[in-house]
Amino acid sequence: MKKFIALILTVILSLSIMAPAACAVDVNDTPIVILRGDGVELVNRDENGNETEIWPIGASDFDGKIGETAKNILIPFLTEGLLFDKWDNYYKVCYEELSPIMADVVLDENGSPRNSSGISSSSLNSNRTSCNADRRYQAKYGATDYTFYYDWRLSPYDIPYGETVRIVDLLHTYIKNVSKVNGGRKVTLAGNCLGGSYVLAYLEEYGDEGYVKNVFFNSTVGNSAAILTDVFCGDIEIDAKSLQRFADEYIDADADTIAGMIDASPVINEVIVTTLDLFVQLGIVDMLGQTIDDIYQKVYEVLVPMLVIAFYGTMPGYWTIIQPERLNEAINFVFGSEGSEYRTKYAGVIAKIEDYFNQTGNCKEDIIKACQEKGIHFGATAKYGVQMYPFVKSQDQLSDEMADLEHASFGATVAKSVYDVLPDSYIQAAVANGTDKYISPDKQIDASTSLFKDSVWYEKNMPHNAWAYDYKVLEAFAANDNFTVNSDPDLPRFVVRIPGTGEIDPDTGREDAETSRVEKMTEENANVSNWNDTSEDTKTQKPSVVTKLMAFFRWLTAMLKFLVNLTNENPGSLDNAVNG
Repeated sequence: MKKFIALILTVILSLSIMAPAACAVDVNDTPIVILRGDGVELVNRDENGNETEIWPIGASDFDGKIGETAKNILIPFLTEGLLFDKWDNYYKVCYEELSPIMADVVLDENGSPRNSSGISSSSLNSNRTSCNADRRYQAKYGATDYTFYYDWRLSPYDIPYGETVRIVDLLHTYIKNVSKVNGGRKVTLAGNCLGGSYVLAYLEEYGDEGYVKNVFFNSTVGNSAAILTDVFCGDIEIDAKSLQRFADEYIDADADTIAGMIDASPVINEVIVTTLDLFVQLGIVDMLGQTIDDIYQKVYEVLVPMLVIAFYGTMPGYWTIIQPERLNEAINFVFGSEGSEYRTKYAGVIAKIEDYFNQTGNCKEDIIKACQEKGIHFGATAKYGVQMYPFVKSQDQLSDEMADLEHASFGATVAKSVYDVLPDSYIQAAVANGTDKYISPDKQIDASTSLFKDSVWYEKNMPHNAWAYDYKVLEAFAANDNFTVNSDPDLPRFVVRIPGTGEIDPDTGREDAETSRVEKMTEENANVSNWNDTSEDTKTQKPSVVTKLMAFFRWLTAMLKFLVNLTNENPGSLDNAVNG
């Protein structure tokens, strides 16, 4: 009996030892260290160390304030600005009403945190513990196994709250620990969105240390972004069709969207969308757009820099997104010329901005090429087919709402706008050169000019913050040596998300893009789009009488629903009406 029991115990022990080995990660797989963007939670701390969340800002932060704020801003705008061309009080009121929104988040005039603010204690603890977890015995390394949290407001070369060394140094220690605990494996370093800036800064500082095998960028703005560059340079422009598409895509009851910020009901959402559509079809938006542009030319030199500073202008982390060739233009616009009041007051912020560009921002391509020469393999996902915010000059560029495709792809040649394709002569030349395999089926992209032309995956119709497909590609990229768009037929170079195939949120009625079907892009599905007006003709042609009438009846239906809703709810105030 004893021998039998001993035999059983031996078998059980052997199986328990063999089981982890049986499901261990592949020998070529690499742990993924990932840096997210500005979605990382931030907190303030009082003298007792108690934490209060200050970021992200949600709908609850605006409870009961929207109507009052709008009224306070409109009064001087209408009674002093428009009537008498006197804008000083309007500037003052705008700042007083809007600056409190980000008052707890913005940095001081030296680009340093206020109120001991930074990432939360839970994020700090995660940084100190997660890097010591050995994950070799799971089926594969996951995209978010090793998430490095950081204060995205700061320069990568700043020392954050609670630490004694810079962000890049903390990241280096984290990476070394991950490598050590996983048996000395090199890591795949990945950056989502703004995280790409910090990945590049790390490579500039530690790229030759030998701990990184692969680098991957998920829809990054770390290689610059047209949208923020336009804002920081004062290039504000409103386009009717872009505004309409943006409304169609983003106005719903989701708290992450415009209507969600005022807690609007689906009835209000429909009123907003149909009213805007009617105004576009009747040409009212174009007329208003010209009026707004005329007013903007009067106020932008004072108002826009004031608001940029009140929101993001003191954050060196956000300045890493600015296009290097326009950095001086942006600094002069936001802070004024040399010797001006703001230029002097914010000299500390400017010094940190210029330091980043001197070390990293002005030489990103050189940093990447130097790492490639050392054998580091680069890849990226880049998205498009989603309307960029419709108030900047670049609003008609191919983008995922935030990251424009040209920069996110690290240099792919793209159509000049969402309404265009690459010229026939360009495509014919590619065919003659044998590089036509790099031309997307929708003829809007030539991937051959990217810094890593065979390891960028292009996703059409995919919103910026939908990461599921990106992570699928990232995990395959990390698990295989020199993984490219040709390595796996299920992960081709060009894919398209098919709108209308995802799960619907029962509360908002909005489709979850991450659950939508993603297909290899072909000539048959290449023109599937988030909107139906992808040609320049659609943008410029005048709507017919039938189109105008249809827009009117859609608006009338929405207004009738709204009135019925008011009657049923019997609201006592506008706020009640808005809340449905």
